[in-house]
Amino acid sequence: MKKFLIVTSKMIQSARGNKCCGILPIHPKDFLYLTTSSEAALKEIQQSTKTLEQYNEWAKEIGQVQEHEGRHRAQAVLNAGGTKMLVAIQAAFGGYAKYRFEEGDRGTPSFHVRYLKSVDIPNTFYGEFAPSRSLKVDTSKFKPLFP
Repeated sequence: MKKFLIVTSKMIQSARGNKCCGILPIHPKDFLYLTTSSEAALKEIQQSTKTLEQYNEWAKEIGQVQEHEGRHRAQAVLNAGGTKMLVAIQAAFGGYAKYRFEEGDRGTPSFHVRYLKSVDIPNTFYGEFAPSRSLKVDTSKFKPLFP
């Protein structure tokens, strides 16, 4: 039995469109810890999660995630005994999502665009809905979405 989520090219394109800078494998429990605000919310996710096979079948049929189902997908991976899932990373600098840095003065020969790499990604992630939650992550497996 497969214990991983299918990732399609449409999903990658959608991540780029949402200013995500790359993909990082992460344990589903860690993903749920960072993206769920309470035990009650986690319990609701656990009770309403479909099987991993259903999410993978939808990925094949539709090609992309519908709405906000990442936490349900993480729970499905856990339920199937999986230990890693690919997560699109959106890096925020100064409160704004960034996937590249513009360096030098625009219109001069020194100006260039540099896309984020693993060295730019902090090794501590903070909760989306519970910012007091933090987690150390291994960014060495970060794969940029842009050249």
